[in-house]
Amino acid sequence: DGFGYWNYLVNDNIHIESVQLRSPKLFYNHNSSIPKNKYKYSTLEQLKKEIKVGRFNVQNGELHIKDIETDSLLLHTSNITANVMDIYLSSKSVKRRIPFNYYDYNLSFNDLFYTLGNYEHLKMSSANITQEKAAFNQMKVVTKYSKEKLNQMISIERDHFDISIPSLVLEAQEFGYRSDSIFYFKSPKVIFE
Repeated sequence: DGFGYWNYLVNDNIHIESVQLRSPKLFYNHNSSIPKNKYKYSTLEQLKKEIKVGRFNVQNGELHIKDIETDSLLLHTSNITANVMDIYLSSKSVKRRIPFNYYDYNLSFNDLFYTLGNYEHLKMSSANITQEKAAFNQMKVVTKYSKEKLNQMISIERDHFDISIPSLVLEAQEFGYRSDSIFYFKSPKVIFE
C-alpha cells in the first residue's frame, strides 16, 4: 500500500507506506549439512536503490521449521503478530548482519515449540515483545525422554530437565552485533517467577 512513484522516478528510491501479510504460513526445511557460510544473499548485496517501508505487518502468522535429514520438528509457533516501523535498506545496510535499520517493533506469538538440542525441548504458551519489554509466559524446558530411556541412550551423566517458569519479563532489553560479528543481548532488569 502507498508505493511512492514520485520517489522512485525522481529520487531513485523505493518508498512503500505499508506491507501487510495476513495469515501467512511459513514452512522451512533446514539442512544442517550445508555450512552457514554458504547461505549468501547475493540479490540483497547487489541492491542499488534505497528501500523504505513505513510499516511491515504480519497478522495471524504461523511458522514451521523442520530438519530435512531427520524430518523432525525444530520450531513451531502460531498466531504470530509482528510490526516493524520505518524500515530502511540501502547498499550499505544489506552488508551488515542485521541488513536493515528500523525505528520500532513489536512481536507476539502463541504455542512455541523449539528443539534445544538432542535431548531437550522448550515450550512456551505466549510471548509479547516490544523495544521496552519482553514478556514470556508459561515456559517449560523438558527432556524429550524419560529418565530410564535417557540413561540407556547416553554413556555419560546428564541432567534430566522438567522446569516450569510461569513468567519471565525482560525490561529495556538491547541486542545486536558488535563489530558486525559478535552477538550481544543485555537487559538491566529481569523479573523471573
